[in-house]
Amino acid sequence: MNLHAIHKLLIYGGSFDPPHVAHVQLPRLARDRLGCDAVAYIPAGRAPHKVDQVQTPATHRLAMTRLAVADDPRSLVLAVEAERDPAVPSYTVDTLEWLAKQLPDGAAMRLLIGTDQMAIFDQWKSAGRIMELAEPVVMLRPLPPAPPPEVAEVSEVPTAPVSEEAALSCVPAGERDAWRGRLLALPPVAVSSTDIRRRVAAGEPIAGLVPPAVADYIVKHRLYASG
Repeated sequence: MNLHAIHKLLIYGGSFDPPHVAHVQLPRLARDRLGCDAVAYIPAGRAPHKVDQVQTPATHRLAMTRLAVADDPRSLVLAVEAERDPAVPSYTVDTLEWLAKQLPDGAAMRLLIGTDQMAIFDQWKSAGRIMELAEPVVMLRPLPPAPPPEVAEVSEVPTAPVSEEAALSCVPAGERDAWRGRLLALPPVAVSSTDIRRRVAAGEPIAGLVPPAVADYIVKHRLYASG
């Protein structure tokens, strides 16, 4: 699907290191519930909170994400962040500004994030401008104890949903009504990119946790293997 033909786009960014089944399934469900034409997966070039961390090269994460969603013509993978200078952090506002120029006049964007990101949304770079460009839609997830600013990857998806009130307790009282209208309950899928990397390093199976083509790619390129 060409960006120029999309009138309502759901945007989903992340490290996708590697992309797993929740990364694939939940944005598609959100897209359909919101009546969006397509969902755009955007692998981060360098997440702002991971500048000093070792990260799988963007070329691999981009290739795996493309394989993960290749069966769905309404799922796009955009390389706008992955192709940036890896020394420069990938900020959501920059990507949205770029996307706004690619879509047809009058097109709408929504930004899919987790409850943990709602809790710290005011710490994101140019949060107000992000709201103008793409209103967030929030997947209900339990809050981690101390999340860093603008975490791009949805790395942990819970085994049980969090209540709306529990989710909203993390934002100022005066903002809760606005955020309440952005909440989206989706079925829980218990999978974690961190755990997948650990499993691969330990020689444990990852079947069912990532799409088969992604599993094959990890083996072929010896990603996450120890030694």
